[in-house]
This record gives sequence, C-alpha cells and structure tokens, in this order.
Amino acid sequence: MRRPSLSSLKRAHDRSSQTLEQAFDPRSNSLNALRLIFATLVIVSHAWPLGGFGGDPVVGGMSVGIWAVSGFFVISGYLIAGSRLHSSFGAYMWRRFLRIFPGLWACLIVTVTLFVSIALFDEGKGIFSGLASRASYVGIKGLLVPGFAGIARTLANVPYANAWNGSLWTLPVEFICYIAIACLLSIALVRRNRAILIAVFLVASAIDMVAVELSFPIAAQDVVGLTTCFIAGSLLYVYRDRVLFNTSLGLLALAILLVAVVFAQAGAVVALPLAYLCLWLGVVLPLRSVGRANDFSYGVYIYAFPVAQLLAVFGATKLGVASCIGLTIALTYPLAVASWFAVERPAMRLKTMRLPRRRELVGDRSDITATAQRSKVRSEIPTR
Repeated sequence: MRRPSLSSLKRAHDRSSQTLEQAFDPRSNSLNALRLIFATLVIVSHAWPLGGFGGDPVVGGMSVGIWAVSGFFVISGYLIAGSRLHSSFGAYMWRRFLRIFPGLWACLIVTVTLFVSIALFDEGKGIFSGLASRASYVGIKGLLVPGFAGIARTLANVPYANAWNGSLWTLPVEFICYIAIACLLSIALVRRNRAILIAVFLVASAIDMVAVELSFPIAAQDVVGLTTCFIAGSLLYVYRDRVLFNTSLGLLALAILLVAVVFAQAGAVVALPLAYLCLWLGVVLPLRSVGRANDFSYGVYIYAFPVAQLLAVFGATKLGVASCIGLTIALTYPLAVASWFAVERPAMRLKTMRLPRRRELVGDRSDITATAQRSKVRSEIPTR
C-alpha cells in the first residue's frame, strides 16, 4: 500500500488548521443560495396555517419557519458585523436602510393596491374601498411598527384571517439587531476587548434558555432566539481569525443540532452550532453562482405571505397543502425577481460606490496588520 507523501500530509494539515477567515471567500460563497433556500422553507412552513391544514410543522421544538428565519439571522449577523467593521456608522446605516426599506415599501404598495383590490373584487366590494385603512397599513408597516389588524375588511373568510403579511414581524427585530451591533461595535472598550461580545452572547443565550424553560409566550421566545442567532453570527465574524474551519467541526455542529432536535431542545442551543453550520455550508456547497449577482431571497420572503393569502381567497386551499406550496412558490418567485430588478438593485446603487476603508475595530495590532495586508487582494465583504 502506497504511503501518503509528506507534501500531501502537509496539505491535509493545512486544510484542517484553516481559520474561518482563511476558508471563507466573501466574494465567492453559497450564503445567498442558503438564504434563498431558507426563504422557500418559510413558504413551506406557512402553507399549513395559511391553508387551514394545522400549525407550522415543528422540528425539535421549533417550527420549520423559525428554523429558516434563524438561518437568515445567523448569516445576517456574520455579514452585518463585517459591514460595520469596514465602514463608518453613517455609511453602514445608509446601506441597511437601502437594503430593507425600498423593497418593503414597494411590497406594501403592491399589497394594498393590487392584492387588496383583487380580494375586494372577488368579495363583490368596491375595489377603491378602505383607502384609509390601506394608507394606515403602508404607514405603520413601512415604519416597522409591529401589529396591524386587517385592511378594508378583507381576508375575513380565509383560514388565517385578517393578516396580509405575517412574515414582516421579523423585520423590526432584524433592524434593531442592525442598530444594536453597530452601537456595540462603536464602543471603544468593545473594540479593545472583543471578548465582551462573548459575554453578550452568553447573556443572550441564558435569556433564551430561561424563556424556553419557563415557557414564555412563543412570540417572546422567537424574538429572543432570533436575536441570539444574530449575535452568534456576529461573534463568528469578530473571531473569524481564531475560529478553526474544517469538516469535522461542521459535522460536529450538525450533530449538536440533531441531538437538540431529538430531545426537542433546539430553541435553547441552536444559535452557535447553526451559525457555524451555515458558514460551513456557505463554503462547501457548490452553489456559489446562485444569487451571486442577483439576490432574490428578500423578495421571496416579503411577497410569499400575501401571495398565499390571495390564493386562499380564491379557494386554492381546497387543492391540498402540496398544491398550495407549489402555487405560492410559482407566483412568488416572479414577484421577487421583479422586486430585485425594479426596486432593490436600483436602491442599492444609491450607496457609496466604495465604503471608506478603516482599521479593524477588533483584535490586537498584529490582527490589524494582517487584515490590512489581506485587504490589498480581497474586496470588501458583500452584505445583505
């Protein structure tokens, strides 16, 4: 039997001792593909309650939809921390605004002008009725204010009544996370000692575990859990030069999640292993071309719920859950594509062409020097 050469052993050792920073190419990865998968899984999960087939499917104590949104949040935490550490506070917040609000506002306008009018017509009502409630809906949801009951008395007879876009509840949580991580990484003490972020993560995890064990309201558990996931992603970015990256650790993260699922304790321990698993998959999956130039995941996420509700208005729920899922995906994807090309991408062009370069906000002087050298050959990290 041929013995492995010293050079092959060295290459294997080098791969096993890579850090996350060395393994993850910010310009060529599969994170956008993962986000599109997660957005589609939200459609699948919502098909049950929106179609009157029961509650969302649950895996390990968490609905499939919350699993998917948690994946969104850990990826956002990683990318958004990178955005903050490579730009000024003002440039960072401007980019976050451009990525969230124009697409959201367009979706709200489409909902109240097209979807609501179609629903009113189907119900034999005037398509121009309820203009005040439509305007209120756009104003309230457009400012990320939680809660709103119905538009123009539509959706009264569908299985999930009076809610045109239940998916939007996560956007205020995400935007608050954007602001919180930006403020946290602006504090001089945190910049000098990144271990503080570990303490923040541990506190968030403890609150998450208490919320699960004491059976807090589901909405409160979800908010705390998603926030913890976002912090976990940010923590991996801050420590990307220290975190080892290899297949063994990726499989270990998967194993931890599987054990948590078996014991129905996923909500208490999901954040960090899920964050690592998503980053690992972002490197190893051969899906780099999906979403590299055009990221449709946000459009899929914000349009799927109203599409499913409109299908329910026309009785599509009678076709069964599989048909509802297929129809929702088939009608949502074209809207997501239109949203990207007509609204989201043009809005992102309003950002500065290049963020001002600055020293890393975390790490010691040797880390800063190494990062400066790498920046000569690597472009800035793409963000959502």
